[in-house]
This record gives sequence, structure tokens and C-alpha cells, in this order.
Amino acid sequence: MAVTEARSIKNALMAWAYRVEFNGYSPFLVQKFTLPKREFELSERGGGGQTLDVKQGGGEKVSEFTLECIVSAEGEERVFWQDWQDDVRTRNTDIYYRDGTTTLLGPSDEPNTIWDIEDAWPRLVEWEDFDSADKKKMVKIKVTMECNDCRQRVR
Repeated sequence: MAVTEARSIKNALMAWAYRVEFNGYSPFLVQKFTLPKREFELSERGGGGQTLDVKQGGGEKVSEFTLECIVSAEGEERVFWQDWQDDVRTRNTDIYYRDGTTTLLGPSDEPNTIWDIEDAWPRLVEWEDFDSADKKKMVKIKVTMECNDCRQRVR
């Protein structure tokens, strides 16, 4: 194999548009989305005459993820996040856990790559500062969410 072949990336994912949905309901425009990270705990064991510590993987952790959304000027979607957080307040996961998908779209807006998010819920909602000096500024919110799993779907 030539050096150029070893360095090439076949069908690289470019910065196309994407879509985020929870339980098929998409009440907001997401400008920025950060996928959760998957991590395994690290356990090192040594001793017993071994010269090197042995590293082993432990339990899996899925980190938080964030969305930056534009708030609509009218309609029930304006209070979507507030209503969802009210559901979280009940502490009943049957009510507030929602599954979702993030879909990376190709150049013709066809689904290219899909990530399935399981048992998501909004932990923190931060509103952008109100600033009357900047009339072109949109009202945005940043939502920090938790989930129990996030996996790329294989087609």
C-alpha cells in the first residue's frame, strides 16, 4: 500500500446539515449539537511478580450532550423545554425519558448517518442574555442533556 493510500479517507463525513428529534417531535431549530462521549472506566492491576501493570476496561459511562436552539416567536414549542423539565421534576422516568435521533444529512438532504439516543432528558436549560442594543440577535437557549446510551446506527 502506498503512503497516499494509507492517508486517504474514504467517503469523509463533511459538515452537512443535520436534524435532531425526540420521539418524532421536532419543536425547535438546533444550531449546534454536541454528541455525548462514550467512555470506559480504567482499572490497573499489578503485583504478584508482574513487571508491568495490566490495564482493564470497566463500566461504561455516557457523558452529557448539548444543544443550542433558536426559540420560536410563537406556538407551543416556546415552552417545550420548560414542560419537559416539569416532567423531570416528577422523578418518574416513565414520563420524562425520551428517545431521540440525530441524523447527519448528505449533500441532497438524504440521511447519511444516524445516532440513536436512549433515555434522554434535559438537565439544564440556559437562556441567552436579553440585549436590547442588538436588534439582530436571536433568542437562543443552550440545553445540557443526559442520556443512558448513544450509538451510531449501522445501515
